Amino acid sequence: MNINLDNAKDTLCKNITIYGYCKFENKGCAFSHRRPTLPPSQSQPQITPLVQQLNITSSFEIPSSAGSTHSSHSSDSKRKYDFNTPSFQPSNLNNSNSSTKFASPKVEQIPVFVPDGGGSSSGYKFNASTPSFTPAPASQASGASPAATAPIPTGMPSTQPVVPPPQSSTPNPYLNDPYYQHPAAAAAATKYPLQYHLYAPQPPPRLTLPLTPHESNPHLLFLPNDLRETLHRKNEASLQTMIHSSLPVSVNQYHSLVPIDRNYQDGNSILYKVFSSFDGNVYAMRKIDGIESDSINFTKFKKWKSLNCANVVNVVDSFSSLSFGGSCLIVVFDYFPNSMTLYEQYKKVGGIVTEEMLWNYMLQLVNAVASLHEKGLTGNGTINLNKIIITNSDRIRLSNGSISDLLGDEPGSRAEDIVSVGRVLSELSQGMRNRISEELSMTIQELTNTGDQFDLAGFQGKISKQLFSNFDKLQNSNDFLEAQLTSELENARLFRLMTKINYILSNNLPNEQVKTIKLFHNFIFNCFDEMGKRIIDLSKVIINLNKLDCGIDEKVLLVSNDDNECIIASFKEIRDIIDSQFRIIRE
Repeated sequence: MNINLDNAKDTLCKNITIYGYCKFENKGCAFSHRRPTLPPSQSQPQITPLVQQLNITSSFEIPSSAGSTHSSHSSDSKRKYDFNTPSFQPSNLNNSNSSTKFASPKVEQIPVFVPDGGGSSSGYKFNASTPSFTPAPASQASGASPAATAPIPTGMPSTQPVVPPPQSSTPNPYLNDPYYQHPAAAAAATKYPLQYHLYAPQPPPRLTLPLTPHESNPHLLFLPNDLRETLHRKNEASLQTMIHSSLPVSVNQYHSLVPIDRNYQDGNSILYKVFSSFDGNVYAMRKIDGIESDSINFTKFKKWKSLNCANVVNVVDSFSSLSFGGSCLIVVFDYFPNSMTLYEQYKKVGGIVTEEMLWNYMLQLVNAVASLHEKGLTGNGTINLNKIIITNSDRIRLSNGSISDLLGDEPGSRAEDIVSVGRVLSELSQGMRNRISEELSMTIQELTNTGDQFDLAGFQGKISKQLFSNFDKLQNSNDFLEAQLTSELENARLFRLMTKINYILSNNLPNEQVKTIKLFHNFIFNCFDEMGKRIIDLSKVIINLNKLDCGIDEKVLLVSNDDNECIIASFKEIRDIIDSQFRIIRE
């Protein structure tokens, strides 16, 4: 160890810092052995000799500490410890200056920790005996809170009473919730939403690896994420049920009523989602209160029921009912889950309106009006933003048809239907960010300012250019959906094949053919690479199952995990073995 003798004399020896003394102090240690002294402004704590408390006397001496005030060996340069060394005692808290607001760096002014129950306290503080929060039912809302009436658990210190939490002006959201009023029934019927995020999303385009024409990735083998999630949400809305409902169990052949109205402009009309016990399909049921059975006019209902138009919601059934406690009119329509009206989409939500979308809506509304006029019917108040629903992307339909005719209202004219179409398009155009073209503006004005002599067939010929453009868009959309359906076509075939394999493996038949199936199963799902890591390859599973289902003559080497068994067989032979073993199980 290289030591600088010039600097060592100013450096305190480590032995003094650690042990309080250095046994090489007078034997050549080059470091300084000056003991550190406290500042004169810092007072010494009052100490009491330990020997006076224990009455111990001894001549045995041990080295003295650096902070000791004992001076019995002042003439000796080596200070030593003995049993006369006084013990350290902290100063009393009552003697310290408690008038200061903040903690002081001085030793005698450091506050001492006092456990709970050892003194008085002000304000709220944590208490181990405070019970946990439990929402109170509605019947106990006006009484004492659970925190104030709950008993204190035994074994806990109870020197300080439990302080109830301060009352809040915010109402308790759990008071009127049936889940907490009937926890047993609610727990049995708990509805868990679909976890859409559990599906692996497709990476962003900037992270997507370029693929050659003969390559593919798992995302190309299944439905796109946006289309899959849209279909899942529609399916979830169709299967939705309502617990603790006060609604009727059934209305004629329709049951499982769930209200689906988003607005309540008509106070006596409510829309429900129902299931039919006749065919098991889902329908939308409109209930109109205060309608007597003898005042319902079914004259034109057969025409509405026979109407078949892609832009008009089909009417299924209509009747009067007393199931809701009073006489009411019931009209049943086809159900389109998660549909929204034009008013909700573009006025409340603030959807973006484009000129191409206006042309598309114009074509569909004109088609709906032309279909109604061919049957001798009119829209009669159904052509407005609150009655036109969006069922799919850029797909609209007239809803609530036939209700005005059933109620016996005065029939509207055909000119009023054309004017209503122009008004709907004019209201939607007000939400456009850019100005519409002159052609579209003149077309909307022609619809709005029409008269009784309006030629609908001639107007359809004027907008035929936009019709062909919309027709091309629909054809492309049809090709896309057909391509996605084709990608899912093989799922049922492979599922049936995997079902057969699992049935055979679960029976544990002791023969050589079942052993071949087990080795093939391990070849697909239980393979490891040269590093001992399990191989998880979706494309390998799909390719080999397709080869197995087709029964090609390609041979494959099947090896067990312990390398004790090895079989070479073709996919055709393995498929024949699976079919024969499955027939044995069925017999």
